[in-house]
Amino acid sequence: MMRAWFTYFGAIFLAISLWQCNFPSPLGEDIVRSEILDVVFIDTINLRLSTVTIDSVVTSNTERHLVGYREDENIGSILAQPHFQISNDSVTFPDEGAEYLFAEFELFYDGYSYYDTTQDITLMLHPLLEELELDEDDNVLYDFSEFSYDRNNPIGQLTFAPRPRRLGSVTIPMDDEYGQALFDFVDIEEQDLFFDEFDERYPGFVLVPDTLVTQSFLGFTIASRLVIHYQESGEELELVFPANQLRFNQILNDRVGTPLEELSERSEDVSSTETARQAFLNNGAGTAIKVEIPSLRDIREVITQNFITEATLVLRPVKNTYSDLTPFPTEFNIFEVDRLNRIERVLSVPQSLVVDDEFGDDTQYRITLTDFIQDKIEEDARREDAILLRGSETELATTVNQLIVGDSFSEFEASLELFVLDYIIDNN
Repeated sequence: MMRAWFTYFGAIFLAISLWQCNFPSPLGEDIVRSEILDVVFIDTINLRLSTVTIDSVVTSNTERHLVGYREDENIGSILAQPHFQISNDSVTFPDEGAEYLFAEFELFYDGYSYYDTTQDITLMLHPLLEELELDEDDNVLYDFSEFSYDRNNPIGQLTFAPRPRRLGSVTIPMDDEYGQALFDFVDIEEQDLFFDEFDERYPGFVLVPDTLVTQSFLGFTIASRLVIHYQESGEELELVFPANQLRFNQILNDRVGTPLEELSERSEDVSSTETARQAFLNNGAGTAIKVEIPSLRDIREVITQNFITEATLVLRPVKNTYSDLTPFPTEFNIFEVDRLNRIERVLSVPQSLVVDDEFGDDTQYRITLTDFIQDKIEEDARREDAILLRGSETELATTVNQLIVGDSFSEFEASLELFVLDYIIDNN
């Protein structure tokens, strides 16, 4: 089997040092003095890349309301709609004779955005028709959780030019009929009835992007609030209902008509051979990158008794798939998975991003897998374990950041770099 082998003569003394550190037996010193030592570099190990899906993502009670919509040629459409309850705990009841003025819903930017926010966005506020309830078994809500709402009658709507980096706010005017009814309910004489029936009458809201206008995503803090302005004794006052109760981000992905259309279950893979030699990690769509090393058996045969000093997985993002408007995910989780993509263990390994700022041709994610590769070589070669790279739990629930990388036969070549301590023992 052909391999490109390049010997790093300048690393001999480092190799000797490593050998002495790893073999502290009384014979170690004699062995080092009597053997020829080199560090050999191998970088032509082919990898199999594929895109897999994540079964479910917990999105309840995160620290961000994520809202937006985008049509992506590779991933399909992604729709994010935050659902939330409002709290009446801090309500101060108006005095007799108070008059309703107007109502609004206020959203506060948290600085997150994705895709081009120079284009207008339209957001609509709809009332939920049922109360939010956590899953009975897991006590959480997922990205696919669904609750009915009045789709035909938004109680507030706003088209605006986003300014997410200014960390200001967006105010959606609310329907006066709805606002007046809520004010009248607060103003009732039987205050116990207000508290007892509030959640039933006002189970919550969903913030919906207009998909005909919106082509980006925004993040808002959970300090968002419904505010009713009223007048009392000539003074304008506020009734505030914070949206910091039970909440979740519903994030839906429709892959129909894309190369990933058939990807529906965790156990399935879509090979990079079917997706233009690319693999896709997208937090909003819930996809991850799987890396298989089919030549582990060959590595075992070539290396035999030699020792791997370093193994690094190198993934190269495809040029022009990232920018200031579409940055990479900032956090990754790395797992060892079996052939059905079931997680076997978490790999807590060093990761780094090397950005080619000048040309963008050789930006690299470098993931150190030394112990994993050494373990796999020593195990049964018939096992089909692989590496799975996906966004962190927090980013899966609150972002749509993506990473698109090439496979081993792409211009943006994925590779496994091995540094091997190559030694020949002289028994004379």
